[in-house]
Amino acid sequence: SPIKNVVTAAGGKVKAGQSILTLDKSAVEHDYATLKFQLETKRSDIAKLKLDLNKSYFDIQSNNDIKQLRIGNLIDAVENAKRLFKAGGGTREDIEQAELNLKVAQLEKKQLENEIKNKQQTMQLEEKDAEIAAAIQESDLNELQRKLNLANVVATRTGVVTYVNKNI
Repeated sequence: SPIKNVVTAAGGKVKAGQSILTLDKSAVEHDYATLKFQLETKRSDIAKLKLDLNKSYFDIQSNNDIKQLRIGNLIDAVENAKRLFKAGGGTREDIEQAELNLKVAQLEKKQLENEIKNKQQTMQLEEKDAEIAAAIQESDLNELQRKLNLANVVATRTGVVTYVNKNI
């Protein structure tokens, strides 16, 4: 940072912690504030992502439960078609149609279960990626904070200043 002001000139006595120079930290402070805002936004985005993913997962899980109920109903329909056929009130085609409907529903359920498994893995990866991005931004923010702290030119111990660059 450029020198803004010389507080203690060469030859002046200083105590530990006393300021010697004032540096212009406005650019670093601006970068720090911007990065802090971006990090807060990223954390908010992570929370929103988790909510969206959980809602999507819940919707898929609900569809899976509905499919299970439908399969139960279709199993009953197959049994009813078989009973009707034995009693002479149904046809072989009715049984085949009921069995076909059951097989289709079972395949749809298997497909949905696979989608649930994939959604869980995707959710974990997306959350991990977002957390890593936030951690990187937090590391950058900490580095800017360290630079701001180092920009305070103070005496480390009591003594006399022997040289100060006065070129502001």
